[in-house]
Amino acid sequence: TTLDTTSHDFQWEIITIESPFGSGMLNDVAIINENDIWAVGKIFADSIEPWLIYNAVHWDGQQWELRRIFYTSQGSNFIRPIPSVFAFNESDVWFGNFTHWNGSNFESIELNISFPSQAKNIWGFSSNDLYIVGNNGLIAHYDGSSWQNLDSGTDLPIQDIWGAIEWNTGEENIFAVASEKYTHSENNLLKINHDKTVSDIPWPYSANRDPYSLWFNDSYSIFICGDGVVKRNRFGQFKLFKDLPKIFKNRIRGNDLNDIFVVGDFGLVAHFNGVNWRVIDDPGFGKFLSLAYKGNIAVAVGEKNSNAIITILTKN
Repeated sequence: TTLDTTSHDFQWEIITIESPFGSGMLNDVAIINENDIWAVGKIFADSIEPWLIYNAVHWDGQQWELRRIFYTSQGSNFIRPIPSVFAFNESDVWFGNFTHWNGSNFESIELNISFPSQAKNIWGFSSNDLYIVGNNGLIAHYDGSSWQNLDSGTDLPIQDIWGAIEWNTGEENIFAVASEKYTHSENNLLKINHDKTVSDIPWPYSANRDPYSLWFNDSYSIFICGDGVVKRNRFGQFKLFKDLPKIFKNRIRGNDLNDIFVVGDFGLVAHFNGVNWRVIDDPGFGKFLSLAYKGNIAVAVGEKNSNAIITILTKN
């Protein structure tokens, strides 16, 4: 069965959150609904206390509100830039500084394992089946009560993780990608198995085709971006898309196989409609580091000229 193509027609909305007293950027974003969006990173916006760091911004349907999310450990509060965010619903949001929003307040999550990294990315089926990835090949799983380290077989940073339930079998599949951005060294495509072992999937491209992010809604078609965009099919065959500019792509997310966005350096935003990619009109923004896409709304975040930027794309 072939899916119909989707429209490339989107409307832009651009928000700049200025950091006049320091380098500001947003690293990641999560959409709960059109009136509930979290973005995380670092922003220095306080004119009275210019050293004051904000590490999140929240959209409530009316305004973007700067937030300071602390991690508490052994009675002390710590605040630093947040690398990632993942939301299940409005009262179940996970942040890469090991905090959890329960709908009323932020809870610090104590790890019973060694995980010497913030969570570069977060993904899960539920809060009782959650994964975090980090530097030096770190992958950990949370079952709702305790954490377990997984042996990834690599020392590379795990840059992204994604999973889905197969529509025809109900099987759970989870994949991750590991690479050093811009270094063109070793690369890994990883599969997390049901017994929590990790398998290395052969990556057929040379070192200059770094995998950096991935998305799929079943393992029959896995879309992977970085130095290019490729698709892996159920037979393990890879296809390189050639209708995209040679710009590094930092994040890929989609609604379906015929409705996918990719964002990257130099303000790159491109949409796949099931047949071809089209670069959406570039509003002149610097670098998009991450992306979320849900329903009719895509939100890309990043930085330009030391300011945090948010770009919202809505289907016309």
